[in-house]
Amino acid sequence: MELKFRKGYKMVSDKAILVRQLNWTDSDLDQILSIETSSFNSHDAYCLEDFRSWFMRNPDLFLVAEIDGRIAGYGISRILADKADLASLAIHPEYRRRGVGSAMLEETVRRVKAYGIPQITLEVRKTNEDGFRFWKKMGFVPTGELPGFYEDGETAIQMRRRI
Repeated sequence: MELKFRKGYKMVSDKAILVRQLNWTDSDLDQILSIETSSFNSHDAYCLEDFRSWFMRNPDLFLVAEIDGRIAGYGISRILADKADLASLAIHPEYRRRGVGSAMLEETVRRVKAYGIPQITLEVRKTNEDGFRFWKKMGFVPTGELPGFYEDGETAIQMRRRI
């Protein structure tokens, strides 16, 4: 059961999740890089320079989820002309399927709404069945495919959620 109890915080089981903006510190960066390598293959994983680029674009949309002082996940989005692009969302393996991704998406949506943006888009690997199910559960609908989107040639499914 999830209980909201303070802005930016969410309770999942007996653990409070704090969703906040990334701090550009060694501690935060080391933790998100660890999550990155445990979540993505070498073709998809971002490096520190990729993260820096995303952070410089929309720092308020580079979010981390923290539980007991430890980063449990991160999410990166950017504002484009008429939409927000959710570039990446990854959860540490120890915290998956515990509401962390949902809490991060909820905070992302809240922040995107503040920009007056009506939709969020993303791409997910066609073979990533768990990811596709998660995004559908979160209200995203498929809008098309991008053949060869990923560096290894795999197709991406484009998805959108109106907010």
